[in-house]
Amino acid sequence: MTGLSIDELWDKAFIDPIPFLRTANNDSMLALFDKKGFFLSSSAKTAYDSIKNSPHIYVLRLMSDDEIYFGKSNQPGGRLKRSHAYHLGGLAHELLRTTRYDDQRAHSFWIPAWFEINTLGKQEPYFAIRMREPVVASFMVCSANELLPLESSLVQEAIRKGKRVLNRRL
Repeated sequence: MTGLSIDELWDKAFIDPIPFLRTANNDSMLALFDKKGFFLSSSAKTAYDSIKNSPHIYVLRLMSDDEIYFGKSNQPGGRLKRSHAYHLGGLAHELLRTTRYDDQRAHSFWIPAWFEINTLGKQEPYFAIRMREPVVASFMVCSANELLPLESSLVQEAIRKGKRVLNRRL
């Protein structure tokens, strides 16, 4: 990836967006989760399974390309897992108010950015919450030594473009 201009990097990071979360069969705006966490959509699961054991950047955002979270992973299995210490679990535990002392707190910023909190309810056998607009994901494989500089460059470019970045408190 070294040698790409910031415009080329941005385009590569945002290429081929796919629905991020599993939704109700009868309502594509109603994201489903259980006590362990949210579920990836089938297309996100397929795409993520193919790269999750390689160093990668993931870009999670609203379809309008705002309310963006830039993530990086160099761990086997990636960061999109359904348990407390990972994104899909942490987000659900924030909503259910079942966080633990050792949980990441970054997910609390995702909730008002991506969801209509007053719609949290049950869709048996799951919990459900309405998305403000579709949440999408893009994935980009890179080398381990590129993870931090690429993530940093993308965050800075998003801020320069006036996008709301969920990686930090603004």
